[in-house]
Amino acid sequence: MPTAQACGFYSFSMKRTFTKQSLSYLALVPVLLGGLMLPAAAQTTGSVGIGTTAPDASALLELSTTNKGLLLPRLTQVQREAIQSPAAGLLIYQTDNTAGLYIYGGTSWSLLPNATQQQSADNLGNHTATTNLNLGAHKLAGNGGSLGLSIGSTGVVYTDSNLALADNDLYLRATPTFLDTNHGLGYYGPSKRWSAGTAQTATTSSLAVEGPVLYGYAGGVLGTNFSGTRTTALYWNNQGRVGIATTNPQSTFHVAGTAGTANVRLESLGGSGTRVVTADGSGNLSTTSTSSLADNLGDHTATTNLNLNTSHDLLLRGSTDTNHGLGFYGAGKTWTAGTAQSSTATALTVDGPVLYGYTGGVLGTNVAGNRTTALYWNSAGRVGVATTSPQTTFHVAGTGGTSNVRLESLGGSGARMVTTDNSGNLSTASIPTDAQVLGFGNGTLSISGGNSISLSSLSDNLGSHTATTAFNLQGNALTGSGSSISGVGLGVRADGGLNIGQNTTQNSIYLGYQAGQNNTGRRNLFVGYQAGASNSSGNSNQFVGYLAGASNTTGGLNVFSGEESGGSNDSGYFNVFTGVYSGVANTSGSGNVFVGYYSGSNNTRGVDNTAVGNGAGPTSGNLSNTLALGSNADVTTNNTIQLGDSHITSLRCQVDVTTTSDARFKYDVQADVPGLAFIRRLRPVTYRLDAAKQQQFTRTGVLPAGFTRDPQAPVHTGFLAQEVEQAAQALNYRFDGVHTPAGARDYYGLGYSQFVVPLVKAVQEQQQQIEAMQAQNAALQTQLRSRNAQADADHAALLTLQAQMAQLLNPAATTLSAQAQR
Repeated sequence: MPTAQACGFYSFSMKRTFTKQSLSYLALVPVLLGGLMLPAAAQTTGSVGIGTTAPDASALLELSTTNKGLLLPRLTQVQREAIQSPAAGLLIYQTDNTAGLYIYGGTSWSLLPNATQQQSADNLGNHTATTNLNLGAHKLAGNGGSLGLSIGSTGVVYTDSNLALADNDLYLRATPTFLDTNHGLGYYGPSKRWSAGTAQTATTSSLAVEGPVLYGYAGGVLGTNFSGTRTTALYWNNQGRVGIATTNPQSTFHVAGTAGTANVRLESLGGSGTRVVTADGSGNLSTTSTSSLADNLGDHTATTNLNLNTSHDLLLRGSTDTNHGLGFYGAGKTWTAGTAQSSTATALTVDGPVLYGYTGGVLGTNVAGNRTTALYWNSAGRVGVATTSPQTTFHVAGTGGTSNVRLESLGGSGARMVTTDNSGNLSTASIPTDAQVLGFGNGTLSISGGNSISLSSLSDNLGSHTATTAFNLQGNALTGSGSSISGVGLGVRADGGLNIGQNTTQNSIYLGYQAGQNNTGRRNLFVGYQAGASNSSGNSNQFVGYLAGASNTTGGLNVFSGEESGGSNDSGYFNVFTGVYSGVANTSGSGNVFVGYYSGSNNTRGVDNTAVGNGAGPTSGNLSNTLALGSNADVTTNNTIQLGDSHITSLRCQVDVTTTSDARFKYDVQADVPGLAFIRRLRPVTYRLDAAKQQQFTRTGVLPAGFTRDPQAPVHTGFLAQEVEQAAQALNYRFDGVHTPAGARDYYGLGYSQFVVPLVKAVQEQQQQIEAMQAQNAALQTQLRSRNAQADADHAALLTLQAQMAQLLNPAATTLSAQAQR
């Protein structure tokens, strides 16, 4: 094969056994070599010229022609990227995608732009401009469309859309060599605060405007410019003064005008007739009629009575709080309990004074700052005497055994007992002087002397009436006597059996603080602190454990067992979570089965997932149809089965895994599997796996730097998935033995069983080559035997010819020899 040497000559390296015919061909080599040397001339300088006899000394190769060009290798993008270890400076022409000349710079390929691409690139990019950027009549476009920035010849800047400044300011006074930052417009908010008198640092004294700020060095103006005629509407200066209709404000707020004319209008101070503007302690302005200011203002002694008409109250906590006051309520203004004053359903014509407050009130004394509460009332309608916490409608506080209440209408001669009639009216009667004995029996209160009082029930809070006090067993047992109980909320049978929840149509059972407290669903069992506490319409759920299913509202047909199992589930259906924190983050995912501590803890909306093992399950919240078996078995993609975590070193089974391969279900069958071409590109290696790095990546999606090198880690044999992927792509082979990442937390994988198919194809191709070589060898052996036979015949003929020549040359010797032989 010819090889070009640095000196410019050609040499041939050939190794062959020549026949007469090949020797005749070899005789043509000098002629052909001379023809090749005609267009190429080599100089002593080491330069080579094609089409010229005088190549330039500075060039290794010079091409000269007037009607032809240099044709570089033409490759597709896939072929270019498949070049192994390209050398820096390697040049090719790419035919697809972005076609053009590409050069390899040592680390990556770069497109050499043509004239059109250079024109579009102009002087922009991530480099320093070498000339001024002249837009001409064009725009500085933001996205290649109509949006952009135009700069006119007079320096006027125009934009097709909004001009966004981010958190920067628009400075209003600058030259190419000078920037004045004292005049500008910008947004100021929590992260960029407006600080009076200081820098823009965010301090407690700075102002989070949360809006625009227009500022200048000595002041500023808000005005109009109508065809060159300017009008100043508002002016401010660096003393913090604001002037309206004046550019020389004499106070913090100065409105210029003509005396006697209306220059200021505050509509919130409007009203009927002429009114007086007043200010409160905070400077808030309000108005009132002139008649109301006649007297009783300020902290001086009133000179006249304070008269309130029937339409107004004396408000005790400012004019804006109407919850505390004193007023007259009569026929024209009734006191209405529980509703607005417009209601007459429960209106009370007091015809007298009413003192009222927001949550209650007090009648008391104040002697030299020493306050005493005589009577207190609250918003529940309770009145307390000598107490500010009345427990009943009327509560008088005091000490047992002492006299704290005196009702003179009940007085009389001697000690008397107080009695009440059906209306609750109190009266007194003399206490009987003879001894009386009280006794209970068969619903009757008996009094010695033959009198008796019938009682409706002797069981107090037991039976078919509403309990009035707590039911306290005081260490006794709750027992029953019936053999069967139905239709009750809580029942105890004679055999100790407990029936719960039989008197509701929901057929639900709740055990535990606030368990199922909001439930309206049916057939639910909630056991544990706040288990199913938020459930509203969810049906047929079973939640057992602290906060199990606590957030469920509409989800149904779920079984959660364990502390906070399914704790975030809201609307998910058909889930089974068993174990502490199992499925704890699931919100709307359905059809999932998670068994084990923290199993399925990342799932939120995923469906049809199964995880068995401590911490096993999907690594993200929205996967579907996955199976994770074993402690910390992580699944990163849909439709995936994960057996164990990255620390598993052996997967054992007594039989092979059978893959479905029925021809009746296959279509688009193509015999396009490469064999040797694919196998020869593979690089078998040995390696150790950083299991901790892999697990951290699947849990967080962040690839840690470096490796945790463990010299005791087992050594594995295999391939690198990325290299296998590149080998398949180089051949346009859609190899399904490479699993590529399907998400941010997924990683590459190899299905080694899939390598059997290209290996079988490679063996078939090798067998074809072997059979071809065997056929070729048989033909050569046949040819060799034929030639050997011909050689033997030629040798015999040569001996005969030799004998004949000897006889011709020496007939006498031949005759003597023949006689001797006789």
